[in-house]
Amino acid sequence: MEPEPEPNSISVYVIVIICLVILSAFFSATETAYSSLNRARLKLKASEGGKSARLALSLSEKFDKILFTILVGNNIVNITASTVSALLFTKLLGPSIGSVMSTVVLTIVILIFGEITPKLVAKSIPEKWAILVSPILKFFIIILYPICFIFNGLKWILTKVFKLKDYDVITDEELKTYVEEANEDGTIEDSESELISNAIDFHDCEVGDILVPRVNVVAVAIDMPMLKIKNVFKKNAYSRLPVYDGTIDKIVGMIHEKDFLNAFERGDTNLRGIVKKTALATEHMRISTLLRSMQKSKVHLAVVVDEYGGTLGIVTLEDILEELVGEIWDEHDEVVEYFDKIDEKNYRVDGNAEIGDFFELFSIDPSKHECDSQTVSGWVIENLGDLPKKNDSFEFEGLRIIVNHCSQKQVYEIKVVIMDDDDEEDD
Repeated sequence: MEPEPEPNSISVYVIVIICLVILSAFFSATETAYSSLNRARLKLKASEGGKSARLALSLSEKFDKILFTILVGNNIVNITASTVSALLFTKLLGPSIGSVMSTVVLTIVILIFGEITPKLVAKSIPEKWAILVSPILKFFIIILYPICFIFNGLKWILTKVFKLKDYDVITDEELKTYVEEANEDGTIEDSESELISNAIDFHDCEVGDILVPRVNVVAVAIDMPMLKIKNVFKKNAYSRLPVYDGTIDKIVGMIHEKDFLNAFERGDTNLRGIVKKTALATEHMRISTLLRSMQKSKVHLAVVVDEYGGTLGIVTLEDILEELVGEIWDEHDEVVEYFDKIDEKNYRVDGNAEIGDFFELFSIDPSKHECDSQTVSGWVIENLGDLPKKNDSFEFEGLRIIVNHCSQKQVYEIKVVIMDDDDEEDD
């Protein structure tokens, strides 16, 4: 007959197991906190002067060291808890039943109190938890350093053998996903989300995507009579006009309406004294590069030249800023409705509408269709394969495109008819 276990020894076993479960909870929660914390928030707290926050930020920058420490510590704790639990239940219930009960009870306890609960808590407050436990974690890093050093060596060997690389760089698409999630959670407003997304895409946008094409540029000749120039300003309500010498392919600068009116009042007979310089750009230049160039030169208008040195179009500072903040309207701007919905199946579309907006409106995937044009007009001419004529039409992705108004070189307006399946079969 086995002797009854002493109550004092049972209490010691129970206390040891409780302490080990608490340590298991600590390691589990810490792993979750450091793997899911927001480093931007942690940096903000560290910059506010918190010593523990600075330590937590420093530790988060060495995540491999933290991970090795946590895994080693957690395994040591769980193995020790399993051993102590087996000894306790063997003393209480005997070898056969005790080992089974020890496994069942400890598994349940570890799962609930050592894994699931602490991880749920840490997931909800990762930065706070990381800051709170950073001094304790630092202690374990020092204590377990010899064992972790061996695992670091093993990692180095595996990295060399399998040519593994760390991919810590956040891509633009990942950053946009974070912004969308923040917007969905209500952390940032729709307008803020749009502004951040535009800022991410800003560097990838080219001058050719936003320029005012040559055919739409309103410019004046340097020797044009002052009264006629005044009428051009009055008719178009622009604050600045490009100035060319002989041909629009030779733009020599720009004039501001205020400077012109002052010169007109003084009785000046030509523009030469008020012409200001412009910036130069190419079609494939990044708008972020052009913006810096315009800021440095202190100019508000850039001339876009083609490969032959001719004028392709112009870009204003306002055009560039609109890529960030959206359309900027002033009291003189005429609001143009590019898309007019007639009924459920019929639309009128302005030829100057951007082809990207057209595809988006009719849920067309642009990646499936090669298009060299920026506007609906150019796209229609591409698909017709000839000079446009009124009532010319073609079918595209379940749409019938009909030319409403055009000239020999440009389509001014089209009609878009959403076709039914029956219509497509009849055709």
